[in-house]
Amino acid sequence: MKFEKDGKQINVLKALWDGVKVSVTLVRDNQEQIITGSKSPHGDFKAALESLRDIFLYHMELDGYEGLPERIRVIGIEEKDTKTSKKGYRIKGFLSCPGIGSHCSLATSTLTIPGEGFFDIEDEYGDHINDPDEYLYFLSDDEVELLHSAFHEAFLYAVEGKVAAPEQPDLLDGLAEEGESEGGEGDSGEESDFDEWPDPSDMF
Repeated sequence: MKFEKDGKQINVLKALWDGVKVSVTLVRDNQEQIITGSKSPHGDFKAALESLRDIFLYHMELDGYEGLPERIRVIGIEEKDTKTSKKGYRIKGFLSCPGIGSHCSLATSTLTIPGEGFFDIEDEYGDHINDPDEYLYFLSDDEVELLHSAFHEAFLYAVEGKVAAPEQPDLLDGLAEEGESEGGEGDSGEESDFDEWPDPSDMF
């Protein structure tokens, strides 16, 4: 998707956050660039990717499986050219299978934008003619808006340097640790969400 910086257009083609680093592919001055950074993305970027999970599940027909949504994270977005010259978009996700200590990467098909008002067309009785469930390869206006937000956050990370604020040391941490036994109250024992993520190079 295209954004503007200093009067010039920058087209963001692809963005990935693997939990360790961010990779953004963009075109600036007709030159393709891949910008990577190890600084944690801003919470807005993380939230923008998270907001795409329902879209991912719906278009992959996975939204009806109990317990599955919690095991899927959206890790990237990509703009694709299509045969009809329309822009298409793919959402990439990561499925965790903790019970067997495994994982896999998934991606939607290339989703496109239908003609304006496609899902609003009504018949003579006021009923919508085009059922979104029958056109899973089309994106709704609301879904396009969420995708735009995710691409925009990738643009802000790569071009504007919008990253998470550095954590400030808590001077009381040491005192709190002294008063807690190992595995006691305050120790969740939870590991990072990204401990078992695959190599980012395999995701695109």
